[in-house]
Amino acid sequence: MRIASVVIVFLILVLSGAVFAIEDRVQGSWEDYYSQARSKAYSGETEEAFKDIEKAISLNPDYAPLYVCRGGIYLKKGELEKSLNDSNKAISLDSKLANAYKNRAVAYIEQKNYDLAKKDILAFSSLSDESNYLRALYKHSRGEYLEAVKEANIVLANNPKEQRSALIMLSSYIELKNYIKVLESAKEMEKKNPSIKENPSFLYYKTISYGALGMPEKALKCVNKLVALDSQNPHYYELRAVLYFGILNKKASHKDFETARGIYQKEGNQEGYVRLAELENELIKQAKKQAVNNSALYASNILSIVSGILAIIAISI
Repeated sequence: MRIASVVIVFLILVLSGAVFAIEDRVQGSWEDYYSQARSKAYSGETEEAFKDIEKAISLNPDYAPLYVCRGGIYLKKGELEKSLNDSNKAISLDSKLANAYKNRAVAYIEQKNYDLAKKDILAFSSLSDESNYLRALYKHSRGEYLEAVKEANIVLANNPKEQRSALIMLSSYIELKNYIKVLESAKEMEKKNPSIKENPSFLYYKTISYGALGMPEKALKCVNKLVALDSQNPHYYELRAVLYFGILNKKASHKDFETARGIYQKEGNQEGYVRLAELENELIKQAKKQAVNNSALYASNILSIVSGILAIIAISI
């Protein structure tokens, strides 16, 4: 009887251990969750990445890089204070983590807290050779667009496939209204990094530049790709509506305005909804002013108006 009791207790212990082992395998280790979070964050699965990094932190709350990862995810989500808190936590656990200073600098830049951002950029520079990208972002956010271009150029000279710096450069030229330079730079970027052709921001900057330079057909090719990539982005329909108006395709223009309006309404974005109505009314008003008997001259005048409006859209969106 005693032997049987011992055997039963032994079996209970063994089976309990097996259950815990199975649970551990199902739950995964903190390293697994950390790896999954980074992979998902990189591929744009922000919410799924956040769930994984939360699990990783719950299993290993004293490992500083986990807070760097979650801080980066918070940045993507636009939750700046939470990102700052995680960067501070990471730095308190390990003051040599370069990316903690980078995340914090980006958050400060977004908050326009430039003095604190500059300190973190210097700290990041002392720990990493990636500092030119961060300086480019810093200069761009302060409206120092030519300086931002210089910093981005340094990065791209060493790594032509570094898309963040490439986009900062194009955005800077957009802000400077140097649309020819946008297209020249974009052409060089495509040669050195063909994958950038599918980047939505890259296509957006090309769309704006072609449109502002009075080349609506080329702009339409770019914006059609944007719509194919994200059919729920109202800005893309707005851009295309303006371009269609420029080539006197008022039916297609009105249809895209209606689509954009519907998306803004669905999102509850009253500001976008009102701005869209004002934009469409402004186009119609200006078209009536410019209407003349010569249709070629009329089209030329409309394209001129559209180019100006596209330049404004580039700055405001």
